[in-house]
Amino acid sequence: MGSRYLTDLDDVCRRTGYPVVEVGSAKSTPGDAWKSRSRSSGGYDSGKPNHIIAHHTAGPSDGWKLANYLVFDHSDRPCANISLMRDGAIYVQAGGASNHAGTGQDPCSPNVTSDDYMNSQSIGIEAANLGDGETWPSKQLDSYVRLCGELCKAYDIPVERIHSHFEWAPDRKVDPAGPPKYASGGNKWDMNAFRRDVADYLNGDLPPPDPDDFETETVTMELPNLKKGDRGDAVKRMQHLLAAAGYLEENPNYFDGDWGNVTEEAKIAFDVAHGLTPSPPSDCGPKSWKVLLDG
Repeated sequence: MGSRYLTDLDDVCRRTGYPVVEVGSAKSTPGDAWKSRSRSSGGYDSGKPNHIIAHHTAGPSDGWKLANYLVFDHSDRPCANISLMRDGAIYVQAGGASNHAGTGQDPCSPNVTSDDYMNSQSIGIEAANLGDGETWPSKQLDSYVRLCGELCKAYDIPVERIHSHFEWAPDRKVDPAGPPKYASGGNKWDMNAFRRDVADYLNGDLPPPDPDDFETETVTMELPNLKKGDRGDAVKRMQHLLAAAGYLEENPNYFDGDWGNVTEEAKIAFDVAHGLTPSPPSDCGPKSWKVLLDG
């Protein structure tokens, strides 16, 4: 059983300048229970983590809804040490080893971590993104870079040991993926470019983040106004969020990016339940996006 727990992980994350939420002993409850939370192997058995593994969630959940799933509901909980939300907020979930990497091989040469052993020797970050071409908000990308930089600095992890999930497990994983900065469309990220940005951050080449309303910028700048008849990735994201909120059946046939009659009925029901009165009633604008993203 590993003995080291990263009990200062919350303070390390706060050095990014982004909001930090500590996941306590119950759902949607802040607290310090994360400090002793781990997979069955316990803490880090090498004395400290030696890698960082970057992921995307491949789902619409965000905020407490995502953290609750990864920490309390998933069969392999806890599924990551940290969750990174679309507005740049950081949720601290486990101070010990977590179940996030699975089987694979270390892309470092020579290998630092033995085959299939990355869970016990790395910090796992799950970032909220569908992974199907959904645009990554600028604040989330900025937070991702700063977070990896602060983790490297605090735990003496070389930048070259920041790996994507697909670098560890190329035959079965594609995350992280998606535009705009490190990939186009739904393609896998250019991790060399990401690592360069982390190195630039550590060299002091990035200004501090803007301490304004993180979520408002994500909603107003990254998400378009939609209406019935529209098609595309933004509609697909709305459909996933409606399903996550319980207003659209979890059926792949409904996640087609086409705002038709079924999506229209779900959106109207969502609006009525949440007191939304857009004009026309079922349009999806900043107010609707904010409520959808709040879960």
